[in-house]
Amino acid sequence: MTHDRFKLLEEILSMPRFREWCLGEAPETDDFWKDWAGSDPVRKEVLEHAREITRSFQDKIQPVSEAYIFEKVSLAISAARDGDGISPPRAKSIRWIPFVKTAASVLLVVALGWGAYLYYDRKVPVSAETSSLPAAAVADPQLITIQNTGSQLRHVHLSDGSSVILQPGSRIRFSEIFPAGKREVHLSGEAFFEVVKNKKAPFYVLANETITKVVGTSFRIKAKPGVPLLEVNVKSGTVVVFKDKMKAGYDVSAYPGDRVTVLNKNENAVFELSGAELLPQPELHNMPARLSIEKLGFVYESTPLADVFAELEAAYGVTIKYNSEQLAGCSLTAELSDEPLFTKIKWIAAILEAEYTITDNEIIINGKPCQ
Repeated sequence: MTHDRFKLLEEILSMPRFREWCLGEAPETDDFWKDWAGSDPVRKEVLEHAREITRSFQDKIQPVSEAYIFEKVSLAISAARDGDGISPPRAKSIRWIPFVKTAASVLLVVALGWGAYLYYDRKVPVSAETSSLPAAAVADPQLITIQNTGSQLRHVHLSDGSSVILQPGSRIRFSEIFPAGKREVHLSGEAFFEVVKNKKAPFYVLANETITKVVGTSFRIKAKPGVPLLEVNVKSGTVVVFKDKMKAGYDVSAYPGDRVTVLNKNENAVFELSGAELLPQPELHNMPARLSIEKLGFVYESTPLADVFAELEAAYGVTIKYNSEQLAGCSLTAELSDEPLFTKIKWIAAILEAEYTITDNEIIINGKPCQ
């Protein structure tokens, strides 16, 4: 396999959405990958190799050791280099050359970004998956309420893994544990959401008598009390805004699915709330990105780890503590895209073979020195 083929293979395996597609979880992207390969025989070959690699990891990742993972990557690279295919791996000695070692290292970093972190995550003393809510959170009999009374962004981690970046002066209410089949968040003010994909449990944001529905996407909503406007800005995925306002004793799952406005990636809209129904107001559509996270792609190419952490801190309003001397030689090559913050941290920890703890809005990373 030539250098160009390895670069294409790295490109595909570094895409978080690729795993979903090759495992049959994102059939809506079939056309994208078909167009990506086109009639190019090289791209078709690389695409098939990437699928085989990802599928082989899917079945064996949980019980395996680090040595096994490295062996699998080694065999995959060796087979790809010799043109023998990926599966099943043959029992043969591997003749390493510097370039093949580099390629295997790259694959270990990006191809296992999804699978390996599950292995390492079992060793990680994460104290905040359930305790990451700020101490100021006040629970009523049914919902937890968090209000950002400070002047900086505030990150809130929901029980399903989704991220909420709460603007100053804003408030959200939500269940500590979402019930099966439905995730609801009540918003007063402005927040940016990165929602974990779950087709069986739609995610609803209820604000100013309005209902916004998503499955897995990233978007911002602004709905301030006393202001008859709803702003929605979609960074990725699809957002559905219901045209009918909430009624007393509402049930979001019972609202008519044909009474909606659909917004796709990079689309935005402003809705006027004083009328009988919610309709986008074209004259108010020119809505600039308000938060730095809306402009970031979280794509890194040999980026120093300090720069990666600084970007995450600024985007999410968190503090990341680590030994700067110990990790001074570390860099990151990965596409973290619009996954929630804690998913990004898990992937980075897996790549670094590091451990991490999370308490409120503070993340502590403990890793080995990079070679």
